[in-house]
Amino acid sequence: MQAYEYHNLGNDYYKKEDFDKAIECYLKALELYPNLLETYFNLGLAYTRKSKYDEAVRNLDKVIQIDPALAEAYYTRGLIREYQRKYDEAVLDYEKTLLLDPQYEKARKQRDRVFINAIRAIFEDYSLLDWIDSVELGIIDGRLKDAVSSVKSGLVRIRDTIERPSCNINCNSLCCHFEDEMWNYGVMIEPEKLPFLKKFLSDRRLVFSDYVGFKRWDSLSVDEKNKEIKPQKFVVNEEGVEFIYYPKTDSTVAMTEETVSTAPLSLNYDCVEWITLKSHPCVFVSGGCNIHDIGVEGSRGLDVCRNWICLTGYVINLFWLMGVLSKDETSPLKMNDLNKIAGEGVRLLYEQLYCDKALASLIDSRNKKLKSVVEQHINGGDIEAELREYYTLSCRLEAKSKETLNNIRIKTRNLLQSLKAP
Repeated sequence: MQAYEYHNLGNDYYKKEDFDKAIECYLKALELYPNLLETYFNLGLAYTRKSKYDEAVRNLDKVIQIDPALAEAYYTRGLIREYQRKYDEAVLDYEKTLLLDPQYEKARKQRDRVFINAIRAIFEDYSLLDWIDSVELGIIDGRLKDAVSSVKSGLVRIRDTIERPSCNINCNSLCCHFEDEMWNYGVMIEPEKLPFLKKFLSDRRLVFSDYVGFKRWDSLSVDEKNKEIKPQKFVVNEEGVEFIYYPKTDSTVAMTEETVSTAPLSLNYDCVEWITLKSHPCVFVSGGCNIHDIGVEGSRGLDVCRNWICLTGYVINLFWLMGVLSKDETSPLKMNDLNKIAGEGVRLLYEQLYCDKALASLIDSRNKKLKSVVEQHINGGDIEAELREYYTLSCRLEAKSKETLNNIRIKTRNLLQSLKAP
């Protein structure tokens, strides 16, 4: 067989998702003809589908070596580097793509998404918190207990902000508008919350069926039962019959062109996709969510709604947490201005937090030292010298963090002032 025949056979295997055989064919093609650009490209894609990202990058490197002006190659390598969580390198690839082809909108959008993905990778890494939970009961030394408790309290504040965010931004609850029944979007009522919701409506002499829809579980198709939103976890068994319950939408109220144009940014850096002129609000939305407090302490509101936060809300919540902006400063702002702050803010956070290697190195060193001190203490060793080193690293990290936070605060307030300017 000739090189192009192996290449085409590899493509056939790729389409059948037999990536091992596709890789074998592409490699044979390259043995016969070492400069087949398209073969290197497709081989990189096949390695990506096998999660062999280093091999994938090497093949895209070869593509770029053969044709340094191929924008698609840089874009694809950027995607692979995102899989590797090498976000800074991915950004460079997307920016090179845009330099070669300024109209390459996929690259622009993907670059912007990298910023929020990198920030989420920082703030949503709970591995240290999980480790603390696993060892803290074995810590006896009072000084070490205080050190661990201080780190834990900061991590818990971050986790609570991320997992139970406040949506108190001036968006008129636009995310709570839908074109179709809300269960199709994953907005369903957890079985344990149903009694609280029934009481909420009863106390206000409201008719349950006017506000809450339901579907019999056995009436759903196989595809509906197997949706990514996992409706089975919302199934309520009532006298042997299984139901799922969900809030209804208010069909008497529809979106306007003005409200659609001010939709918040989603975590994918688009405006929230389902908001159209056909969208209607959740019946519990009237100047804000009326049921955000139903439920037991620590688990209030519908879980899916509390976790369903837009990029705008995500960034604004982080700014509140960090003390960059206060709620008094953001509450008067309209959605368009909040979107601008979030859009600029996420890139600012990326540059100041993710790209600051000195800060990342200090955080890593502090965390490693904390683990070392704790493990030595639990094993009965002398911790005096290592504890002093930990204090030194903590002081350096605190100073560096204050400097970084001050830079973020200054740049954000400059942006806020520019929005206020006539």
